[in-house]
Amino acid sequence: RGEIDSNPTVGVRKIREEPEETGIFTREEVRRIITEPELFTPPTRYYGVVRGRQPEHLAYVFLTVLALVGERPNAILSLRWGDIEGDVLSFSQTKTTQGRIVPVPRFVATLLEQLKDTAVRTDPEDWVFGYEDGTQCSRTWYLKRFNAMMKRAGFPEKDAEGRKRVPYSLKHSLITHLIDAGADEVLVREFVGHSHGYGTSRILTRVQATYKHRQAERLREILPWVERIYEAE
Repeated sequence: RGEIDSNPTVGVRKIREEPEETGIFTREEVRRIITEPELFTPPTRYYGVVRGRQPEHLAYVFLTVLALVGERPNAILSLRWGDIEGDVLSFSQTKTTQGRIVPVPRFVATLLEQLKDTAVRTDPEDWVFGYEDGTQCSRTWYLKRFNAMMKRAGFPEKDAEGRKRVPYSLKHSLITHLIDAGADEVLVREFVGHSHGYGTSRILTRVQATYKHRQAERLREILPWVERIYEAE
């Protein structure tokens, strides 16, 4: 049929693949993660660059916050001590909006208070999840500790439907369990930061700041649901 004179791949751009669906944890598995700090303790204790507190405890608090607050891992990683006021966390930059204020369960607030009591750096601009030298913990840091926790707990890498479980799965699990338990879906979306749509960017005016504080107070309605779904049965 003759030779093809031109390259048939010219003009063909990289095909974007659909992202793999994220798996979830069962209620029992989440309950183990947030109530068994020993899952984060390595068989052989080691002390790295994080001093003044046990590195494994830092990872335990990080993943517990992720499991009970419903924010993205990187947003939680970016928390500074000045972003915490009692039982309210301020996320300055999230994927869906230009900052938001979220009330957290008492258990989370207590863990953060205890973490601060043992932290080396506690100035308002210091990272909550940071090293002794002042640098922020990395994505690799929590991925390694998440994977180690999965092995110690004996959790399968994939859920019952064959979907891979990653740190972000804790947020998906929270959403799923809240809705399955009968919580208001609109309130759940607001709590996890899905209420404004992607790409929204706002300058925080005084009116918006007032609205966010009022919204945080309204979101307290969801906290009893969060605490209830992971209570021991």
